[in-house]
Amino acid sequence: MQAQTVVSLRQYQDEGHTRLSQGVVTGAEAEGLFTVDHATRARQAFSCLITPEPGDTVLTARPESAKEAFILAILSRPQPRQARLALPENEALCLHGKRLSLLGQESVDIASLGELSLSAVLGVLSLTSRNIFQTASESLIQNARNHIGRVHNFAMTAKQLLRLHGRQQIITADQDVRIDGERINMG
Repeated sequence: MQAQTVVSLRQYQDEGHTRLSQGVVTGAEAEGLFTVDHATRARQAFSCLITPEPGDTVLTARPESAKEAFILAILSRPQPRQARLALPENEALCLHGKRLSLLGQESVDIASLGELSLSAVLGVLSLTSRNIFQTASESLIQNARNHIGRVHNFAMTAKQLLRLHGRQQIITADQDVRIDGERINMG
């Protein structure tokens, strides 16, 4: 049986080059910069994607010549709450794989202060919900070769002009067709 070497993470130094320590985040100074154990200034490492919060137990590394340490990982969080996935210094994040899933037990919010694009260029984009609400402050533009819809009831209201145009148009009803207006022009 081989003997195992146990290294305490409280403080470990690798031959005078890099010091590893375990500590607790006690404050946030700026985006990506934190205070650990009320004394050590530590920057969120590029590979540490979950943003540390006060109370988190973290693993830090301090290179010998550095002024600041780096938070390498969050080891534990006292009370599980929201985890914020963020890159230090606001870099872009790209997820790549054959299949990706995003699942929220209660909800999923996707937001952008600029543009938001969803595309399935060679496939199908499917939206399934009990209710779907669309709101555009300026224009809602739909382009398709064919637009097919099946509904139980259909109501459309325009405050100004409602225009339907086609080379040919067919309006049919099993019972009544009603046209009502102050003036009706046909032909």
